[in-house]
Amino acid sequence: MNFESIVAKIQRHPRLSSGAFIIVFAIGMLLWPVGPLFPVDYSRVVYDHNGALLRVTCAQDDQIRFRPDTAELPKKYVTALTAIEDKRFFKHPGVDPLALAAALISNIRAGTTIRGGSTIPMQIIRLAHPRPRTYASKIIECIAAIRLTLQTSKKEQIKLYAAHAPMGGNVVGIRAASYYYFGKTLEELTWSEAALFTVLPNNPSLMNMHKKRAELKAKRNRALAILRQRGHIDSLTCALASAESLPRPQSQIPFEAPHFAEHALSLCKAHELHTTLDKSMQHTVECIVGRFTHRYRRYGVHNCAALIIDTRTNEVKAYVGSNSYRDTVHAGRVDGVTALRSSGSLLKPLLVARALDRGPWVLQSQLQDIPSFYGTFAPSNASEEFQGIVTIKQMLVQSLNVPAVRLLYEYGQPAFYHDLQQAGISSLFRSAGGYGLSLILGGAEVSLWEMCRTFCALGNNGIIKTTSMLQQLTSGNAGPGADSLLLCSPGAAWMVSSALSKLKRPESERYWRLLPNRVRVAWKTGTSYGQKDAWAIGVNAQWTIGVWTGNFSGEGNAFLGGAVTAGPVLFSLFRALTDPTQQTWSAMPEYDLKRINVCASTGYPPGPNCPKTTPALQPANAWKTSQCRWHRSFHLDRSTGYEVCSKCWKGIERIDTCMLIYPAPAAEILRARGRAAPLLPPHNPTCTAVRSHAQSVVIEYPVNGISIFVPRDIHGKHQRIVAKASSTTAGTLFWYLDGRFAGETREHHTPAFTCAAGMHKLSAFTMQGDGAQVKFKVAVK
Repeated sequence: MNFESIVAKIQRHPRLSSGAFIIVFAIGMLLWPVGPLFPVDYSRVVYDHNGALLRVTCAQDDQIRFRPDTAELPKKYVTALTAIEDKRFFKHPGVDPLALAAALISNIRAGTTIRGGSTIPMQIIRLAHPRPRTYASKIIECIAAIRLTLQTSKKEQIKLYAAHAPMGGNVVGIRAASYYYFGKTLEELTWSEAALFTVLPNNPSLMNMHKKRAELKAKRNRALAILRQRGHIDSLTCALASAESLPRPQSQIPFEAPHFAEHALSLCKAHELHTTLDKSMQHTVECIVGRFTHRYRRYGVHNCAALIIDTRTNEVKAYVGSNSYRDTVHAGRVDGVTALRSSGSLLKPLLVARALDRGPWVLQSQLQDIPSFYGTFAPSNASEEFQGIVTIKQMLVQSLNVPAVRLLYEYGQPAFYHDLQQAGISSLFRSAGGYGLSLILGGAEVSLWEMCRTFCALGNNGIIKTTSMLQQLTSGNAGPGADSLLLCSPGAAWMVSSALSKLKRPESERYWRLLPNRVRVAWKTGTSYGQKDAWAIGVNAQWTIGVWTGNFSGEGNAFLGGAVTAGPVLFSLFRALTDPTQQTWSAMPEYDLKRINVCASTGYPPGPNCPKTTPALQPANAWKTSQCRWHRSFHLDRSTGYEVCSKCWKGIERIDTCMLIYPAPAAEILRARGRAAPLLPPHNPTCTAVRSHAQSVVIEYPVNGISIFVPRDIHGKHQRIVAKASSTTAGTLFWYLDGRFAGETREHHTPAFTCAAGMHKLSAFTMQGDGAQVKFKVAVK
């Protein structure tokens, strides 16, 4: 008999046709997909890298509800649940006829509903679709429970129930309840706790941890007695479990690393976030930060932030946005790791790294440290003193401002601004011209997050990798690519790190080299203008650590300083976290460095007049070159020491020599500090030729083209303008103001003039006729 004949036979018998339709309809109803029973509305949960809970948020309906877990439920809970709520759970098809019959008989005898007879699948249906407690509702639940049983496994049903059973208050599900009431994972549940979570969903609004606690405990103990009667636990276990008290009604859910958790939640919309944070290390860092902040409060410094990154993997291991999240008086909820603050001197190592990669600079190359004016911008060192000439290494180690600005000017401020953008510094919201040369001295706004990410490149061969907070997004081991940026070459990174490791440490770390477990660290401090921000960032082969101290209110404080307040915190963290038995410093990348000869005096590629050279390291791909600019050759009269030329050396015994002649302002400062700085030999006074050598007089102030506002003194008189000049020759300078002789100076060339409002011309000349002149404008009131 084929299918067509069966259909024809059914059509000839109407009753048979109706019965078949009912059967097919019933089967279709039972096999029709149940579909999602519960909306995807769960709490967002943040874990550390070991799976320890850090933070739980409420779901959209303000319930604490964990997403169903794929892991197995604890055997104790499954045993207690099936023994007490549904003892034939593993045998019935979703509905237990015996339980329903017993419940019906009990309710008829009592004249009211005292038992429900619901199975676990029926309770799942009721949780998913609440209905009035009527017999019609019970029938619908029975049908839906059978459908659910036909389409899902018993394990899936228990997990569904365990994830959505109400546990009192706004706590839903056994995982949420375990953390909320006991502060632990499901794997740690005892028999007492398993029994409690079995009976708690029966009527959680009337009997819970807040109300009728005695009745709830008695109900739990009755459940334990059932477990003993059915042989699941012995008498001793039952007695001990019954003696346990109920948990406190207050939440035991952890609230760890709040700023980190909020940052991580903003990066990913998943319900469960497995992060890179180390909870134990976080506690250590919080303790150290709290200890120092407590000490600083007496000086009016109330806030501190710290970030710990694993240099090898670029994973965040500890993250302290502020020393106290709950400190509402001092804005403790502000995240100091991502907040934008003035960079202070933090960008100087980045400029040096880029300059080394370009050339001709090496760490021994000298820069002028003299009063400098760039229009109206006149940088000064923190000490308010000048050294005349310093090396790039000295500039880094001493964090000198004036040489750093001079290096930026020579390197090119727009080029360095572009380098910072290419390195991923996204906080630069102004144009290059908007920052100007102050970019290198704190004119830029940066965050602790971006600075740590950038400094981490010094320990990673100059490569800025993605800084990871989430394990599912970790790419720290990736090489250069879409998630990596190039800060500098490996050679430049190693050279800068080596220089920064020579920085003088805070007083508590003065004798660190004598300690058996000494830790080498390349570190840099920064203090913003007005002493509003104090930074310290360090890096070695294990950790990159950044510390910011200050006040979130933006209030300045004379106590604040990178080395004074942030530095001690930084080195306390390095001591606590670094493992001295493991590698702490990267090996020199010889493949990316070349040895060149430079002038022994100035540190630049030697010119024809440089008498001595010395070896120096330079990145292998440095391309720009130049020659030493300060060694010059002279023809001298042996008897008088005057410089002579072809116009005047006839009949004179001359000698040829090379001399190191620094610019006049630098030479004057060097001599004032007791350092040798040869004077430019005066030209033969009888020579009538025009001098061809470089200018020997420099007027340092006023700067040519400057506008000067002259204030009044306490007596109402206009103050005088103090000029300053320097000369590479010994002797007197003769000053002229607007073409009229105004005086002469010897040794210290700082005359003072009274000037009316308007344009003026100031000139200074030596006895030999060398000179300089500037024009400036004066405004008075």
